[in-house]
Amino acid sequence: TWGDDEDHEARQERPTLRVRKSGSCYASGVPDVREQFLLKNKATEVKVDVCLEADGTLDFPWDANPDRHQLMPGKQAAQIFSKFAGTAMMSRPEAASVFNRMVTTSEQVQVLFFKESGELTIMARCNKHIIRIYRKNTPGMVQSNSG
Repeated sequence: TWGDDEDHEARQERPTLRVRKSGSCYASGVPDVREQFLLKNKATEVKVDVCLEADGTLDFPWDANPDRHQLMPGKQAAQIFSKFAGTAMMSRPEAASVFNRMVTTSEQVQVLFFKESGELTIMARCNKHIIRIYRKNTPGMVQSNSG
């Protein structure tokens, strides 16, 4: 289960958010995204890294994890990413919109989920980009399935 970002503690403390500016667009209209979102407060830490696959900045361990393979349409992936990282992106709607466009325009997204006590890492590949979403909930925080 994952903490609800709308819980009382999260609303009490102002989060820290850092974003790196996006790049240009491909001729196909798919945005060339290089972003980093970070939300850290008393209850939750969320970090989202996005880069071009060709940059080599993020490794995508697809072949090493065949038991974790999930394929989904871009719109479904965007809903899942929003559930776990949406709060980190809300303070920067323009950058979040570029990220969302990049994901939702993908016909197919390759996704890997890694879950350990209180921590979730989602790795994804779509539209020539690698996405890493890391979420950690503070121990002792009230847990729920909403987010």
